[in-house]
Amino acid sequence: MNQDLLLLPAAQGIYGSGYLLDRIQSASILSISVLQGSSIGGGLLLGLATDHRIATRSATFRLGVAPYGLSPVVMATAVLPKLVGHNVATRMYVEDLSLDAQDAMASGIVSGLSQSTHHARMRAS
Repeated sequence: MNQDLLLLPAAQGIYGSGYLLDRIQSASILSISVLQGSSIGGGLLLGLATDHRIATRSATFRLGVAPYGLSPVVMATAVLPKLVGHNVATRMYVEDLSLDAQDAMASGIVSGLSQSTHHARMRAS
């Protein structure tokens, strides 16, 4: 049996079927994420699955698929253009555009900015 095939079930949580992301997105309760540092790939998608996103001012956001010749997963192609528009989403897919917290706020990825994780958590509660 090909050893690479054994990795697939472990990766399906975020990148395959998107089961976890679908569950978060379809939950009947309000979901809020606090994003700090670099939100790349699955970390960005996990944040996008929530209803509201608050980021620290030092946060950065990118898909990180272009350097590896990969295509974005379904959630990124469905949700990201609705938040940021097709032009920015395409640049994130193709050019591996990275957004800082200010750009993420302006484009709609995050709904609020905070100086620190502590302040972001206080805003979320």
